[in-house]
Amino acid sequence: MDFAILNSSATRDTLEYWFTDSVLIKQDSMLVSAKYLRTDSTDNLSWTTDTLKMFVRSSAKKPKAAKKKKGDEPDEPEIVFMNFRSKSNSLEVYQEMQFNASQPVASIDYSKIKLEEKVDTVWVELETPVFVNRDSLKPLEYVAEYEWFPGSRYRLTVDSTAVMGIYGEWNNTTKTEFTVRAEEEYSVLDFTISGVNGPAVVELLGQNDQPMFKEPVVDGHAMFKYLLPKTYYARLILDTDSNGVYTEGSLTLNRQPEEVYYFPKKINVRKKWNVEQSWDITELPLDQQKPYDIKKNKPKTKDAAANRRDDEEEEEDEGFYIPGSSSGDFNNSMSNSRRSGSNGLRRNESGRRAF
Repeated sequence: MDFAILNSSATRDTLEYWFTDSVLIKQDSMLVSAKYLRTDSTDNLSWTTDTLKMFVRSSAKKPKAAKKKKGDEPDEPEIVFMNFRSKSNSLEVYQEMQFNASQPVASIDYSKIKLEEKVDTVWVELETPVFVNRDSLKPLEYVAEYEWFPGSRYRLTVDSTAVMGIYGEWNNTTKTEFTVRAEEEYSVLDFTISGVNGPAVVELLGQNDQPMFKEPVVDGHAMFKYLLPKTYYARLILDTDSNGVYTEGSLTLNRQPEEVYYFPKKINVRKKWNVEQSWDITELPLDQQKPYDIKKNKPKTKDAAANRRDDEEEEEDEGFYIPGSSSGDFNNSMSNSRRSGSNGLRRNESGRRAF
């Protein structure tokens, strides 16, 4: 689309067009053709086209200014800035910086952007982060991936004219200070997995069965660091094509879907715990592995409810969560993992290098 940039909701029920064609921008009205499926009189879907005529809404009239007397200084023209601001003042270790712009961005001058870390009482300049728009349907949202140090405080300075919008407006100077959660507030979960031959990936899931974290199986282990205290579920994907994601089956390609196994119980991660958990993916039949709480089609029977209670009682009786180390050992293990750069984030080669 050469004449406009589209900002859309995920379901495409809301569309926002940012026109880039100067001829269109000057128009006071335009015709829009909308084509969609509609049920006809025979209850069949058929394509229908509607044409809408849209008018540019005029802005409210400003009150007339008082007439200037001879010798009065002329008013300075008002400068309109575009917004480019951070969404949060605190981050998780694994989290990206997120920014919202008030209009699509035309260019970014990284020489006018500075990231600093507070070491003791001194601000030390770091490598400048790179802002990326990952979703073409959301041109106003930008992210910057970085490897944060737990418990540190950072300051991001975006000087004036660093970000330029498509309408020639630029940002005003902004300074954003934010902190990263301390490592003593996180936990570690290490799966020791058996029954796997070949590449595999383990995903930690939330209550809605949606993936939250993902780690590959390496030497029979899948380790998740920097977990917040909450309830998780887990599933394992036999990653036969080694692409790191689940691959569906295809009739045209004569390809079977990749096999998926579920850890049969919920995992209640607690603060500052280092948990080691064994997992034999073939211990239970596939149809008995998925925990009841994340099943989409739950059986509404008395037996199902009783089985769910039995599973919860069994988890409590087994003493499912076993601390793997003392608080001191936990902090040491987290520090070692941070130095190795194994948390899956982009490694800042310069570390805390001052410029």
